[in-house]
Amino acid sequence: VAPTQTKVSPMQITAYPGDLREIECSVMAARPAVKITWTLNGRDITSDAQDNEIANTHDGTFMAVSTLHKVFNQEDNGQNLVCAISHPTFSEPDVTIVPISVYFSPVQKHVHTFYQVPLNSHYEIIISFSASPQPTGLVWSFGSNFQEMTNHIQVPIDNGKFSTSLIIHDNGNYQ
Repeated sequence: VAPTQTKVSPMQITAYPGDLREIECSVMAARPAVKITWTLNGRDITSDAQDNEIANTHDGTFMAVSTLHKVFNQEDNGQNLVCAISHPTFSEPDVTIVPISVYFSPVQKHVHTFYQVPLNSHYEIIISFSASPQPTGLVWSFGSNFQEMTNHIQVPIDNGKFSTSLIIHDNGNYQ
């Protein structure tokens, strides 16, 4: 008997780093029982799931539920979680893809310190960071001065030094 009423819940995952989520993949009836596997970005994580199989004594079919308990992290953002159901009546597994969104504050990818930048010279500084969701706005700040992101900004110097940092605001802006 081919599997009936396959279901995955939820169909998309939104989490913050460290959040534990429970995802279910189920089949109402099949004979013989189905095999349910889980992958995250192509890596088998089936061992993180608990399987429950119940035999129906009236018609000999099996109901199967696989519950995955997964802690999502920043690296999981944009990845796909896959529940695959295998059964002898299928030529290939029945696959359901669950997209993952993990929200995290900006993280600077490379930290550089620049020394001996000559006064009144042009110097290119590239700051690369990742964040989810994408920031709604970016501004540079030096002391109490704010400037919108443009191709070039004038950097005020205090005692021959300047510094900047990335700060998150409640309105979704980063500075």
